[in-house]
Amino acid sequence: LGLLAMALSLLFLDLQAVLAAKVALYSLGLLLVCLFAHRELAASKPEPERLTSFWTHAAAGGALGSFLAGVLAPSLLKGYFELPLLMAGTALLCLWRMRGAGRWVMQAAAMAAVFAATPSLALIQNYYAGLVDAGRNFYGSLRVVDEPATETRPALRKMLHGLVLHGSQFLDAGMENIAAAYYGRTSAAGLLLSRPGPARRVGIVGLGAGALAAYGRAGDVFRFYEINPMVIEFSRRHFTYLQRSAARIEVAEGDARLTLAREAPQEFDVLVIDAFSGDSIPAHLLTREAFALYRRHLRPGGVMAFHISNQYADLAPVVRALAAGEGVSCTRMQSPADPAVAALASTWMLVDTGRAWAGPRPEPRFRWTDDANSILPVLK
Repeated sequence: LGLLAMALSLLFLDLQAVLAAKVALYSLGLLLVCLFAHRELAASKPEPERLTSFWTHAAAGGALGSFLAGVLAPSLLKGYFELPLLMAGTALLCLWRMRGAGRWVMQAAAMAAVFAATPSLALIQNYYAGLVDAGRNFYGSLRVVDEPATETRPALRKMLHGLVLHGSQFLDAGMENIAAAYYGRTSAAGLLLSRPGPARRVGIVGLGAGALAAYGRAGDVFRFYEINPMVIEFSRRHFTYLQRSAARIEVAEGDARLTLAREAPQEFDVLVIDAFSGDSIPAHLLTREAFALYRRHLRPGGVMAFHISNQYADLAPVVRALAAGEGVSCTRMQSPADPAVAALASTWMLVDTGRAWAGPRPEPRFRWTDDANSILPVLK
């Protein structure tokens, strides 16, 4: 029953609407599986004179499990397959332990094992569908996949961090320079970076596939800040945005805030903060102190663009409160999806330091600081 509950949650892995149900199902399944495992451990306890050896072996099993999960799995598995593999293995173990319990009980247990193991193994199979490259490190599991052409768009290559899209690019010749995903021409970043004018210095926190480099013109400098070395490697190996850009491309590896704190003022005309689309919000990039640091690297009248598309949190009140605290204007911009150019709906907050704040003051609780910030008030 516990494995069936966990398997059911896997079937709805990417649906935000059932997040609470998924957490409840996982918790219920984990409780029942642990109860089963502890019951089996208690049932196998030997006579008192052999207890020392018994508990020594139990402790060794725990150490072995920690080694497998902490060392071996990250070295051998390209994705987070530990949970589905353990679910399938536990289903087989339960079936083996119930052998000899009667025909009908065995048939029911076999069906339950199949229903529990199938979604787990299907999850691993889907991971490799269209796979070009994959890997995992301290920052998570990263993969590059190719999607075939459809009736509405050509073939597409995507970079995925878990289930979060980090960028995409058309594979057809002549379309490689079209910025796709959240960075299409109608997005706030696309409109901002497509403006005619003199050469610019553009800072971008978060590299992804490097799609924003498509807006670089001769004489421009686009400086990317990226903390994950695997993202840098994959963006150069499997995507051509950086190589094809007319701008001079610079990539600084490391935490963006720490890197910016060490650098002299960069005099950016535009600073794009694109690090909030995942399910883990880097709050240190969205505090009063971080905001002040960004302003130090902007030219007078420069613009900051915060990409806040996120299925779990609405960060608009936070950015608005930070802008109001500095007395500069802030505008929310949303762009619709356009399947023809693989553009996704996106939400951006544009902070124009050349214009003063106009409007009521946001609630102080949304003005995050390094000492006080909470994701709970902005959860959707």
